[in-house]
Amino acid sequence: DRAFVVIIFIKSFFYKLYNRFKNLQGSPISLAKGTAIGVFVGVIPVVPIKNLLILFFTLITRSNILASVTICALISNPFTYLFQYYICWVVGDLFLPQRVTWGKIRYLIDMIKQSSFSESCSFVLHMGIDTIIVLLVGGIVIAIPISILSYMFAIRYFNKKS
Repeated sequence: DRAFVVIIFIKSFFYKLYNRFKNLQGSPISLAKGTAIGVFVGVIPVVPIKNLLILFFTLITRSNILASVTICALISNPFTYLFQYYICWVVGDLFLPQRVTWGKIRYLIDMIKQSSFSESCSFVLHMGIDTIIVLLVGGIVIAIPISILSYMFAIRYFNKKS
């Protein structure tokens, strides 16, 4: 019955984040921009510095930081890391073939999951420039259209809500 407890925990986690997102306050444009930033940062594989990127992008675009953090947590969390990194690697490998193996990426994910912030940054810096480039290219190629779509959906949602 451990599986049942895990499923309940996962469902509760996503439900709480969804409710937090649904109850956000602010201008529809600020909330929609924050949502798009959260989606963009949530999709790209930069686990150790996601919150720093969110803070930077929301400050320069005057977006809602809570919308960004909430949607980023929905997209990028311990339940989705493996899938997220795999998809980024597949897409990155289409653009930059044969630069890095999935085994190397999987090892990196396992090390990041068990590490502190400084150790995670160290692992990322030592994994090799090819690995970083392949993952970032794949992540950015995926993130740009998804974040644009998320902005369009969010602006409609928050305009209807207000």
